[in-house]
Amino acid sequence: MGWVVAAAAIVILFVFPPGPRSGDEPRVTGVPPVRVILPAPEDSAVPVRVQVPQHVRSIQLFFDTSLADEDFPVVLRVVAATGAEIFRSREVTRDELLGGVEIPFACDRRDCPDGDYTARVITRDPAAPVVAYSFTLVSAPPSP
Repeated sequence: MGWVVAAAAIVILFVFPPGPRSGDEPRVTGVPPVRVILPAPEDSAVPVRVQVPQHVRSIQLFFDTSLADEDFPVVLRVVAATGAEIFRSREVTRDELLGGVEIPFACDRRDCPDGDYTARVITRDPAAPVVAYSFTLVSAPPSP
């Protein structure tokens, strides 16, 4: 993309309705989620630190990819440092990516508390290397 993100992500507040947690009714909170684009793994060797304001109830992460058309469909799998699977997508086609390159992921903070995570993009070819993104979610200190 021409830009490199080192140890921190660029956090852009964006107004999207928060996604409902599985089994919950959608709720309107008036608090926009945090929206973060994580760089392709070759752009950053260290986990991306995502600081989340304490009042935010959901996050939206977008994993920047450089996959070829023949790699699709892909599956996104998000795993906590404990090994617990937080999310597994259905097969995603290139047409479903934002701008043709970003794989979207939304998570309620109840399901994605502070901690270390790895997102893995599994391509159609089981012999191909898995593309992995490491990130850490941390609550921002309260505003004075």
